[in-house]
Amino acid sequence: MSSGDVAALYDEMAGRYERWDWANRLFSGPLRRRAFGDASGRVLDVACGTGSNFRYLPPTAQLVGADISAEMVAAARAELAAIRRGGTVYRMDAETLAFPDDSFDTVISALSTCTFPDPVAALAELDRL
Repeated sequence: MSSGDVAALYDEMAGRYERWDWANRLFSGPLRRRAFGDASGRVLDVACGTGSNFRYLPPTAQLVGADISAEMVAAARAELAAIRRGGTVYRMDAETLAFPDDSFDTVISALSTCTFPDPVAALAELDRL
């Protein structure tokens, strides 16, 4: 799949992800809290989807999200508002993130590597940041 194909697929699926968020929180919430609960500083959530990780980040984290799907970005922004959390979410491809080198203290991503058309390039991009 190309990046455009991935974006189109997740644009179509965004509503389903939002409807099933309660189940996601029930089953993966404790794992997300354990994985991301100590993230600190300026935190980038790559392939943030509907913002499933946001509520598990410490309130002191400066949150930035990125996702390739416009519909997922809209859902993630709604999640920030719903949980009354500050942050910014951008529409970006994980393989070409428009941030300067070393611009984040912590970079997270959950259940996303399999969605990247070139996972090696995406992981290299996360390392760069």
